[in-house]
Parts: sequence; C-alpha cells; structure tokens
Amino acid sequence: MEETIEKLDSLSMIPIENEFKSTKNYYEEPVKTSTDNMKQGLDKKSTEKSDATTRMIANDYPFFEIDGVFQVRPIPESHKSIEYFDRYEPAPLGNSTKDDFNPLVHLEIDDGMDDEEEEVGYTGGPEEDQHNDSNVLKLEGTVIRDLPKLWLHAEPDGRRFSRDIRKCLHDGMECLKVFERWSRHPDLDKYEAVLEDWDDRVCNEWEPPDQLYLNCDNWLSNNKLYENHGDQIKFLIEGAFDKVNQFFNVYNVFLTEYWQNNNIDFKILENEQLKNPSEVIEALLYRFKTQKSRYEDLLPEHKDIGMIKVNTLEIREALSPKPKKYLEDLKKQLPSIVKRRI
Repeated sequence: MEETIEKLDSLSMIPIENEFKSTKNYYEEPVKTSTDNMKQGLDKKSTEKSDATTRMIANDYPFFEIDGVFQVRPIPESHKSIEYFDRYEPAPLGNSTKDDFNPLVHLEIDDGMDDEEEEVGYTGGPEEDQHNDSNVLKLEGTVIRDLPKLWLHAEPDGRRFSRDIRKCLHDGMECLKVFERWSRHPDLDKYEAVLEDWDDRVCNEWEPPDQLYLNCDNWLSNNKLYENHGDQIKFLIEGAFDKVNQFFNVYNVFLTEYWQNNNIDFKILENEQLKNPSEVIEALLYRFKTQKSRYEDLLPEHKDIGMIKVNTLEIREALSPKPKKYLEDLKKQLPSIVKRRI
C-alpha cells in the first residue's frame, strides 16, 4: 500500500497539457525553408525529450483507465451570453481574416439600410448616445460558456471511482481472512472432551471463538498508514479526476465550433439579399476544410492525465465527421446557389 500511494503521488505531479500539440500547418501551408525544417526538427526533439522526462517521473504508465463521454445536452440560459463582433470585412475593404468569420453572426441579410442609417436612430436611442456606444457598429452574437462541463464527463466519475477503489481495498483486506484457526475450533470438541486433567490444553475453558478466521485489523490498529490509507487514496484520486475535468477544457474550441456548425442556417445562402456572398461562402469553405484537417490531426484516441488514462475515441468520433459532412453538403448546395444568381 505504501508503494501504491507513492506511485499515485508521483503520477499526480505530472502537469496537464492545456492544448493539443501538432507540427502540421492547415490548408494554406507556407513554403518551408531549410531553416524552418531545422527548427521544426529541433522542436520535435525537444518535445520528445520533454515527454520522456514526464514519463520518467510517472514511472512510465498511468495507473487507472476511464472513458471520456460526449453527450449533447440542452444548454441552459445561464450558460449563454451576448457579445459583440466586428463585421466581417476581408481585404481590400477591411482587415478581417477567414479565421475571424463567425457563421452565426456574419451570415447577414441586406435589409436595405445603409451604414449611416444603421448607425443612428434606428435602435431606439438618441443619435449622440449611438455614436458614443463602442458596439454600435458591431454585430450581436450569442456565446456559450463552459461547454465541456455540459457535454463532456468521465465514466465512471471521480466520486464513484473513489468509492469503488476504497471498496476494493477493503475487499482485499477481507481476502486475508481465509486462514481458518483451529485452536478452540468446534470440530475439535470431541477430542477435547476425552482429555484428562493433566493433559496440555489451549485454555482452561474450552469455548468457541468469536471468529474462526484470521483478522488482521487488531494487529494494524496503531499503524498510521493503515488508518489513513483510505483518505489518502481518496484525496489522490479526486485530485486526479479534477485534472481530467481540467483537461476536458481543451475541447472548448472544438465544442464551440460543433455548436456553431449545428446552428448554421444554410438556407440563408440562397437568399438573394445575402451580404458579401462570395466572401462569406469562401469563408465557410475555408472553415470546414481547416476544421476537417485539424480534427483529424489533433483529436486523440486516448490521453494520459497523470495516473489516469482517458479513452477519448468516442469524443473524436463524435466531432471529426461533422466538418466533412458540412463541407460535402455545402458543395452540393453551391451549384444551385450559383445557378440562381446567374
């Protein structure tokens, strides 16, 4: 038990990686020079050395294994908030990049008002107040907070896992009670009955014992490790599951994109009053292509978090196909959109 606690304690010292690492570039890959290749090789060796050091600290492998579960649940209003976004204006009119494109905000319908009309009077406040408001020229959008807490969880969870481990430890001590005692055993009553007064006896009064099997509890009653091992194990395991929940926060960007993609109104692309159709359609294509490449490369099938190995294949399989599906649907929709506009 002492060795187990020491191992768990050493595994709990491993820091959490707050991002998925990759050496790949996505979609628009720049031309690499020999210096870039050399730097990339050095970075890779440095990462491998760091991982080896981490493994050395952890005595090579996690101690337990659990599953990371992805489950889409309704989003309560307390997790929603309103933020303001700059308009999507790529070059040459503006400085927006394709990564700035938010499909829930920047797919706009031209309502016939020009920018000056939108800037003043039409939102209910005086003209002067509208000019003083820094968000008057921005677009309003909904943002979801803490999606990993809503949609990702460990199976089993920390409380149940800790309870089951402590039960295993208790059952392990109970397994020692298979050694049956024979002094004052009822099966020896008939032999005790024929002994003479001068014969050697175990005790003066032959009475059956309270327990017929070995019990180590009395021997370990003053042992601090034995008395506290349950609390130590509970503390270490609950701390490990806290790290697993912290690790799930790495998925926040992916879950946000998943939620945004599921709420895109693709019919708006067919509207003849769509603002900047060529720019936003190009941004959508870019979005799904980069997401497809990133998800396939970055999302792992499992991840070691200190003493716990988390199987994340279910999360990967739930997130990875979505960008590819949306990209294929968009490509099927584009010919009809172009035909209508022509």
